[in-house]
Order: sequence, then C-alpha cells, then structure tokens
Amino acid sequence: NISATNIGSLEDIYPHTDLIFLSPQLSYMESKIRETVQDQCRVALVNPQHFSHMDGQSIIEHAVTLFK
Repeated sequence: NISATNIGSLEDIYPHTDLIFLSPQLSYMESKIRETVQDQCRVALVNPQHFSHMDGQSIIEHAVTLFK
C-alpha cells in the first residue's frame, strides 16, 4: 500500500510504515524525522527530478532498491 499524508501525522503512521519518502521540499526535515522514527522504518528522499516530472515509476523502482 502506498499513501500520502502530512508531516503532522508522522507519529501516528510510522509504527505501521515500512518506508517514508520525503518530497524535496521536506528534505530539511530528514534528520529530525530519522530521529523520530529511530530505525523503526526507512526514511528516504524522493529524487527531485522524479518528483518534478511526477515519475511515479522511477520513485517506486527506487523504493524497491531500498528493500534489497
């Protein structure tokens, strides 16, 4: 399952999440989010080029590599 949510829901969702992808505009929050989830789920940045081109296929392919 893939879903989008706002950063305000982070504490509610991360215990039930395998991967949190951050959009480029939230990259400044990466370290704080990693601190919050404490390795209970993966945190990664969406490639800005994939994001700007709305290239969902490339984003999913990147996600798959994070679980290998």
